[in-house]
Amino acid sequence: MQDENMANVASELYEIFKYLDEDILKKIPEDLKKQIDIRRNPNYRFNLDKNKDLKYQNIMEETKQVLSVMYLRYCCTEEEVEEILDKHYMIKREEEEQKIGLEELQAIFNNSQRKVEPEDEKNQIIKIETTPWYIKVIDKIKLFFRIKK
Repeated sequence: MQDENMANVASELYEIFKYLDEDILKKIPEDLKKQIDIRRNPNYRFNLDKNKDLKYQNIMEETKQVLSVMYLRYCCTEEEVEEILDKHYMIKREEEEQKIGLEELQAIFNNSQRKVEPEDEKNQIIKIETTPWYIKVIDKIKLFFRIKK
């Protein structure tokens, strides 16, 4: 992150820390809280609405990421961390599968819309049916009379 951006993230974190429960705030190391205080941008104004959840606040994406890492590292038990990471992995996997599916659909669509170039016509393979015509006629007659083979 750029220095100014990092300073703005520190400012947002500093403001959020003012509203955290004491139990959670105690779990965050004092030296980390001091570094956030030192690195924050005093000119950056971040207004936190204490009546809204954090997910509904206008918070920078980088701040959300830092908060997530801090929560995982300092506030969660090992079981909670494992559960959260599993959910994160599943969401990422589903996103990747959807992305691959969309790419495949796009490729199919693009191929079906592609015009055949004259060079391609020469290189195309023509599939020749190997079933003789009289066998086809016999099969049709059998179908007509519902005769099984």
